[in-house]
This record gives sequence, structure tokens and C-alpha cells, in this order.
Amino acid sequence: MHSRQNLFLIAAMSFQNLIHLKDFERGQVDDLMETAFAMKRGSVELPLFFGKKPILATFFLENSTRTKLSFAVAAKRLGAEVLDFPVSSSSLSKGESLEASFQCLEAFGVNGIVFRGSESVLTDISTKIKTPIVSGGEGNSGHPTQALLDYMSFLEDFQSLEGKRLLIAGDLKHSRVFASHRELAKLMNLELVYSGPDHFLPKDGYGVKMDFDEAIESSDMIMLLRVQKERHQAEANDGDYNQNFGLNQKNLEKIKPSAKIYHPGPYNLGVEITEDVLKDARCRIWDQVENGVYLRMAVLKNILGDQKQ
Repeated sequence: MHSRQNLFLIAAMSFQNLIHLKDFERGQVDDLMETAFAMKRGSVELPLFFGKKPILATFFLENSTRTKLSFAVAAKRLGAEVLDFPVSSSSLSKGESLEASFQCLEAFGVNGIVFRGSESVLTDISTKIKTPIVSGGEGNSGHPTQALLDYMSFLEDFQSLEGKRLLIAGDLKHSRVFASHRELAKLMNLELVYSGPDHFLPKDGYGVKMDFDEAIESSDMIMLLRVQKERHQAEANDGDYNQNFGLNQKNLEKIKPSAKIYHPGPYNLGVEITEDVLKDARCRIWDQVENGVYLRMAVLKNILGDQKQ
């Protein structure tokens, strides 16, 4: 998989924006994976930028630890500058529109914008400005870099995903992560099954609904998603949920010895997973966090450019 020689002497399949993975081609995903793994191996001479450094703007309307900070770390490792949009003290509080805020950032001369918000607006805004935009998660429509870093983690654990089954379980109806995983699994021809309480499940789309106990026994990659309690206060009991749709000491015994466990975070301890799961050697949660930096370095290398090429 990682056998391409002189990776950085070969032009990658570039992209202007990263909003939805359904807009991608398989070759673009493959190139991102090779670049991310090269970053992780230390095969890339850093920093990429000298003199006038590109500026990445992080524009987050929702709280974030992993996504926002890993983009900042990724940018700094590449040698770029980071400008954090000050939401609470910005002109948004005076009624300025999101579109005008993006236009301000473009007028400032930033070289890329990472955005997170509760509404899906980026497809429209990307037609109004020329500055590259990366979705850091918007509405329920997608979180592409999370799905890509998860995919990187799958490849790291299994090398080949041919014949492998991915289970995603949890609050799928409201999950932007699940939306992007569906797009990516379809694009990469990866078998996807899903499970959860009926009121957490999507109505249609790529993937096959499966009984949770049967699914954890037969799946190679087991991805648990956060129960979004703010949306289900009257519908979910923590203990009942964990027994029926979460992982715990008892049902860890049902999982294949070769299977791996993932969660994009933040997790609800005692709901999707228990402390026993975090201690299990098959748990890859913190590997996902680490891989997020390298995957986002690969994304930023594409949209910010590379002075060494």
C-alpha cells in the first residue's frame, strides 16, 4: 500500500475544498493516505513553508478539542500560521452573516479556512469565495477529516481492508461522522453495517442494519459513536444503553481477537464504552487522535500548497 517511491516528486490528485467525501475520487483518498503515512513515518522534510508563511483560519462555531487543536498542530508542524476566528467577540454578535465573515477572511488574505458549525452551509459558501474551505464538521451532513483519519487507522491496523467489515453503532441519526463514513465506505467499497436503538437509526442510505450482538461478533472494525444526550434526554438510559448497544467487560469476550475498537470522541464513559474497553489491547481510540494530526497535515499540504515542490 505504501510502496510508491519518491512520493513527493509525484503530483497528488489535488482538491480545492474538502466538504463532502461524495465529491472525492478513490485516487484522492489513496493519495491522502500515502501522504499521511509518510508524514507519520517522518519521510517528509518539515517545515514545508519558508519566508511568507500561509495562514490557516480556524472558524469554529461549536466547541471542539480534537478537531480544532489537531488542525492547529498540523498547520504549525507544516510551518504555517494559525488565525483563530474569535466567535464571541466578532461581528457575528452584531448580526453579520456567516457569508460576510468568510468574505472578510478571504479579504484578509488567509490561505485556507477550517469551519465547524451546527448548520450545513459550506457547499453554498464555497461558491462565494475562492479561498479553500475544509469542513471541521457541519450540521449532520458530514465530518470528512474524521472519517479519513479513522480510515487511516483501519489501514494501519489491517493493511488491506478487502473482506473486512466495519460496524458503526450509536446515535447515527444525528451523527456527522456516520454521514461521512457512509460516503467514504461507498467510495472505497468497504462493507458497512450499523446498529443502534431504532430511534437512533437513519432511514436509508449505504450500509446494512444488523443486530448489535451479531455485528460485534462478525466485524473487524467496531466504531462506537457518542450518544448525543442533549438530543435524547428522555430516550436513553446510560446503563441500559451500554448493555444493549455499548461495549463492556462482558461482551468484549464476543469480539474477534483480531478486531479493533474505535471511537471518534468524546466518549461517554459507561454509555458507549466502559473502563474495561479503554484498557483492552484492541482499543485504538488514542491512535485515532494521533493519526488525526498526520491526516490533517496531509489535507493542509494539499490546500495550502508546498513551497518545496
